[in-house]
Amino acid sequence: MKKKIPFFCLVALTLAGCLTINKLGITNLASLYKSENNFAQIEYIPFHLSDFKSRLYYRLNLSGLTYRKMNVGSVPKIEFKISYELFNSFKNNMLIDSGSFCHTDSLGFGTETIFCSDFEVKTVYPDDFILHITLTDVNSKLAFGSLIELHKMSSNSQQNYLVLDEEGKVIFENYLSENQYFTIKCNTSDATRLHVRCYFREFPVSLPPFLTDDVTNFSYGCDSAFSIPLVNGETPIINLTKEAFYHFQLDTLSREGLTLFRFYDGFPDVIDPVQMMEPLRYITTKKEYDILRKNPNTKVAVDSFWISMYSDTDRARIMIQRYYSRVEEANHFFSSYQEGWRTDRGIIYIIFGSPNIVYRYTDIEKWIYGEEGNFMSITFIFVKVDNPFTGNDYMIEKSENYKEAWYMAVNNWRR
Repeated sequence: MKKKIPFFCLVALTLAGCLTINKLGITNLASLYKSENNFAQIEYIPFHLSDFKSRLYYRLNLSGLTYRKMNVGSVPKIEFKISYELFNSFKNNMLIDSGSFCHTDSLGFGTETIFCSDFEVKTVYPDDFILHITLTDVNSKLAFGSLIELHKMSSNSQQNYLVLDEEGKVIFENYLSENQYFTIKCNTSDATRLHVRCYFREFPVSLPPFLTDDVTNFSYGCDSAFSIPLVNGETPIINLTKEAFYHFQLDTLSREGLTLFRFYDGFPDVIDPVQMMEPLRYITTKKEYDILRKNPNTKVAVDSFWISMYSDTDRARIMIQRYYSRVEEANHFFSSYQEGWRTDRGIIYIIFGSPNIVYRYTDIEKWIYGEEGNFMSITFIFVKVDNPFTGNDYMIEKSENYKEAWYMAVNNWRR
């Protein structure tokens, strides 16, 4: 089963072993984009309860943990431990709060059981924080670390909202399907209206890293708007039927708020020929892609392209699986106001694969393919964009020096 990874506006980093927060800038975070390392598929959603504390909701798949009999004849059980450390920033290693707790379970043995719970940490408004959380499988001794940014400088940030399903359970993704119903809970109980701005926009796909984009400023004027009543800080049941992104705000004078996305149904997976066609523009010439698009039968066009690239159908089948797995993974990791495969990090991930080395700084990601310091290695720099709708928007620093490496990587896909 493919692992689903949400792309809410926080940083969840897979870290091996103990992390020293003030050395994050020199810690290789390549496992950030290797979903198989998250053995329990654990996910977190932060929600600021008050000016003095925040709650972390978490969800994990118990089938990824190791079951063990405590005694002869006993029922196999899992045991996991969650420990956390709270810091002020990436650079400040002064510990503000810490804690740990354990949980034992036997009900999920032999099944895929999703376990949800929460815990609270001390966070004082107004400030931002870094939360280092470690999940440890007590039986196997495996550990998985996550680093989460808690944004509490503003009372309007999206972590002041919580999205719940019809049963009142936390929704961990910020993309919704056509038939999904939900409510939004605010941490301000005296508010009476929640304002919604709708954006029905189409954005161009990213270009190769050596081609310069015609950058245009985003127009924050919405395409339509409406408001929703609040009772005790919670909306009635909502359903978003149209594909767009929706920005929910208590204060319309601020750009901040909660953004929810309605991509195609089935997102982030690639489920039909139309969705398979579009990412082919990365490994085709303009002429080839135009011919494919003109074919009235999209499935035949896609199949014929892949079969024409390889000498046998088995090879074509392997490459199709590999290519669209990367497209789906790019959707998991890099989606923001558009699908992840269309973004700057998405195009590099699809063509070059997962980087060998990743360094993250406050507003920069540095990807290295190969060994650090080796002149044969390729390095990409991505700069974070100040975007009120998402914290997952990065723009690549373009360079003519990427041209040769790009065409070599594309040719590898075509042979």
